[in-house]
Amino acid sequence: MKSSVVISLGLFLLGVLLLLIQMWFKPWSTELFIKLLVTDGAALLIVLVFSFVNKEYRQSKDLKKGSQLDGDES
Repeated sequence: MKSSVVISLGLFLLGVLLLLIQMWFKPWSTELFIKLLVTDGAALLIVLVFSFVNKEYRQSKDLKKGSQLDGDES
């Protein structure tokens, strides 16, 4: 989980950096800049969704494991 937080933060900071570079220096055409920003945003969204699904899967697995242990004691 910690790695997904670091990757998400890195992608967010990359987007901010791209925005600031484009605003001050304009090294890319507008079309290319939008493509870069959308790609960065899509990658950020994929990482966030993956980390959320992974977290929910682990919690569900732990709950099932706990209920199986409780059922064995009865």
